[in-house]
Amino acid sequence: MSKLKEILNGWSNVIWEKPEVEKIAMDRAVICGNCPENINNVCNICKCPLISKTRSEYSRCPNGLW
Repeated sequence: MSKLKEILNGWSNVIWEKPEVEKIAMDRAVICGNCPENINNVCNICKCPLISKTRSEYSRCPNGLW
């Protein structure tokens, strides 16, 4: 999966919300909220904004937490 496709998928899901994606995003956000790599809602490892990273159906946590 290309990084660009992951990014576009995440941001499109921010703009056009889908209930099933929002459920996954909320579960991921709880995990990210407790992660020491979360710096101001940006992943310190991959540098992705978590608002879109958690909503990308193709992305994975670089720490393997989700």
